[in-house]
Formats: sequence, C-alpha cells, structure tokens
Amino acid sequence: VATDTVIVHFDARADDAAFAIVTAAMRQRHNVIFSPRQACYWADFSLVEATEQALRLLEDSGRRWSHVTLLSGVDYPIKPTHHLRAFLEKNSDTDFIETFDLALEPFFITGMRGERTEYRWPSFVLQRGPYATKIWSMLQYFLDRRRLPPPGLQLVAGSQWWTLTPSATRLIL
Repeated sequence: VATDTVIVHFDARADDAAFAIVTAAMRQRHNVIFSPRQACYWADFSLVEATEQALRLLEDSGRRWSHVTLLSGVDYPIKPTHHLRAFLEKNSDTDFIETFDLALEPFFITGMRGERTEYRWPSFVLQRGPYATKIWSMLQYFLDRRRLPPPGLQLVAGSQWWTLTPSATRLIL
C-alpha cells in the first residue's frame, strides 16, 4: 500500500490551541510534514509564499512522488485514494490547473477588469471590504498609479488549487 506524503501548513493567525491539537494527533504519522507557520491573508502574496515553502519541503524531503495537490483545509477528496492514484497514474505527465483568459471573462469585462489588473492591491486594503477597495481604486486613479502589462503578455487567472507533476513543481521553484 502506497503512503501519501501530506504537508500541512497551519496559518499562523489560527488558534495556537487548535494547532497543538492537530500536531499532537499527527505526530505519530510518518507521512505528515508540517510547514513552518506564517500568517496568510486572502488574495495576498502570503498564500504564494506558504505554498512555495511547502513545495520546497516536499522537494527537499527526498521522498518520491508523481503529483502534488494543493487543497485548502476545507477540501477533502470524495473518492478513495486508490481511485485518485489510478487516475494520476493514467495521467502521469499531466498537470491539472485551471486558467482562463481575463480578456474573455465576463466579470473582468463588465466589472473591475482595469482595477484588478492595473492597480496594486495590498492585503490591508482587501481585508477592509468594498468601501476601502473603492477608495483605494479611486486614489490610485487620481494619482495615476496605473501599471500596464508588458506588450504581448496574456493575462490569465484561475483557481489557487491544482495538481502538478514534479517537473512543473521544479519549474515553479
């Protein structure tokens, strides 16, 4: 029976007592690695940093793996792991990641396309809700803080959740 490696990142903003309970429950499991805690915020680069740190831990662990899947704490596979393993074996060279062209996405065409792609959005603004984001957007507009992507660069968006091969992971790192 194959043993899957699980790397857990527990947000530093979460309750320390809950973290202690989780680590105590997982301490006996040899397939669980805990990534150092760091504070993560919605739509913030801290999520990328925590993910990169976990990928580095996996890469440095010396364990062999065919795919790595990023899930949130509320996600849970609904199929038995042997089904998932069989599917990934059939798709051994395939990366699963959702992307879409921002120019074709209705929300970006009719909504905040320019604001989302042309202005900077630090997490302290996003945490404060729609009124703060509107003020931040107007402030950048009046100060002419617009930034355009380099010519020929296609802007895409997609889900934060994915399943990647070792070659894709190493490319990211």
